[in-house]
Amino acid sequence: MRQTIWNKRIPTLFGLILLVSGVFATSYLTQKSGILFGFAAPSNNPENIRITNVSDTAFTVSYTTQDTVLGTLSYGTDQKLGKLGLDDRDQQTGVPIEYRVHYITVKDLKPKTTYFFSILSGTGTFLNQNSPFSITTAGSIGKPPSAQNPMIGNIVSAGGTTITEAIVHVTTNTSQPLSVLVKSNGSYLIPLNILREKELSSYDTITDSTKFNLFIISPDSTAQAVVFAKQTNPVPSIILSKSYDFTLDDTAIILDIASTSGSIDNFPSFSATEKLEAKPQIQIPEKQETFDDQQPQFSGTALPGERVQVLIESENPVSATINADRNGRWIFRPNQPLAPGKHTITIKTRNRAGLIETIKQEFVVHAEGSQFTEPSVAPVTPTATPTPTRIPSGTISPTKPISPTPTKSVVTPTGTISPTPLATTPTETVTPTLIAAVPTQTPAPTLPATGSSSFAVSGIIGAASVVIGVFLLLLTRGGTSL
Repeated sequence: MRQTIWNKRIPTLFGLILLVSGVFATSYLTQKSGILFGFAAPSNNPENIRITNVSDTAFTVSYTTQDTVLGTLSYGTDQKLGKLGLDDRDQQTGVPIEYRVHYITVKDLKPKTTYFFSILSGTGTFLNQNSPFSITTAGSIGKPPSAQNPMIGNIVSAGGTTITEAIVHVTTNTSQPLSVLVKSNGSYLIPLNILREKELSSYDTITDSTKFNLFIISPDSTAQAVVFAKQTNPVPSIILSKSYDFTLDDTAIILDIASTSGSIDNFPSFSATEKLEAKPQIQIPEKQETFDDQQPQFSGTALPGERVQVLIESENPVSATINADRNGRWIFRPNQPLAPGKHTITIKTRNRAGLIETIKQEFVVHAEGSQFTEPSVAPVTPTATPTPTRIPSGTISPTKPISPTPTKSVVTPTGTISPTPLATTPTETVTPTLIAAVPTQTPAPTLPATGSSSFAVSGIIGAASVVIGVFLLLLTRGGTSL
């Protein structure tokens, strides 16, 4: 009887231990894996950036991203930008939607005017070599465009399926580039009567023998084609990843894309670099930072070119209005010395949402030549000299070595006034603020990144523990002994 109970209890207890430990290990590793993969942000870098359809009132910016992200433009007639341009598919609803192929037409512009823009892709802001992109609109053409059939066609994937996201670019050797977003059924239509010459001052002349170069780009593939003007309505179907020269034969396919005259050299693209976010902030001073200089230099960031109102609250307040530079950095140095003691610097500037943001930071200014004593201590030193002469009567040993020199006798009073310096010594708590800032950098290393294989092994062990534990419990349930 005892043997039977013993045989049933051991597997039960052992199974429960394995089951609990397995569940704990699995849940722990699940949390860790969330940390491990939580830093994999989508790739929002704009690629294949092109400016097309430039007219006297509009232009189009198109690009692709590796992942599906939101895409908009910030544009304006100066580098402050400020206006928002939505994807053509979102302009009716006014609500941005995520895409991989981005197509943004800016309308209602002025002729012969230079416009600047930056690309807001995903969570990043992208510029052209650290400066906004720029494009100058064309002048108005006095005469209406001539009658010309549009270019129409259809794009399919290499597997024969319909393409839902793609852009068709078209140009001639003498004209500007035009583009259009492919419809959800893979078809496209480009009006050719608005095609201008390269200088944009007049409409381009089109004859039946005019050659059009086409470049099609989708998120994962491209295609090229060359057609005569008389073949543009319709253009033979184009399969992605292939290159065609229909001027030779309506079904001519050239597998080597680089060998066709419809080279992508006719469609120059731009590259973009992500701009470090210039949000309003005070970088110097840090919290409770101390300065020996009574005219310290303050700095921070704001929107590029944005006005920054600076106020230093002290016994004699100091105020000024400055502008952030093109990179969003501002610097301010007061034109008069600040009184020793605690101060507060306040800045007011506009953020990306267009709202005025107020930021404050406290700091301390010491008297010149002293890092550890407040200027208020200095007047005390003359009155402190009589005190040492009275101290010898009460304290014999400490004052005898100091009494021969009056200068050293002044040191003893500062010892008695040490509580006041101790009140200023916390100004060296700059180090604690730095230490407090360190944890914000700790997520970057991602601890499990180098040991992902060990996490996999531990996960297998945890899962095995759960299985074994359940198995042992089932054995005891069925009355089987080990």
